[in-house]
Amino acid sequence: MPMLQLPQIPVQHAGTATAYLLHNSEKFFPPLNGACTLSNLILSITAYVNRDSSAVAAAKLPYALAGFALNMATTAWALGIM
Repeated sequence: MPMLQLPQIPVQHAGTATAYLLHNSEKFFPPLNGACTLSNLILSITAYVNRDSSAVAAAKLPYALAGFALNMATTAWALGIM
């Protein structure tokens, strides 16, 4: 059971912990999301460029493009609910 849901934790401490986690997640997750999006884009471009010369690149191209598309969709969804 997460700490914030334990009945013996006073409400003011749970609220303070929640505010702290939300504030720090705003510093951590946007750079992480940017790094993941950039790496998926680079992987997709590399697989696309090498698709004719490498069977492995051609096989991984749909997965790389799907990863990039899903990452962009997740970013759009997160920005939409903000």
